[in-house]
Amino acid sequence: MKFVSKKTFNKATTDNIMDYPGYDLPDGTKIRNYFSGVSFWKWQSIIMRNEITAYYGE
Repeated sequence: MKFVSKKTFNKATTDNIMDYPGYDLPDGTKIRNYFSGVSFWKWQSIIMRNEITAYYGE
């Protein structure tokens, strides 16, 4: 079974704190992410919340 994402994003195009800061294409073009990285996806937030609860307890 192949998983097909419903939503796709190009690298370095979102304001997600875990997005790529940038990359270089084979033709020498430089792609840079000028967003400051200020948001998280819902699934990232859930993982962080669970990690904090596991570390500090309820």
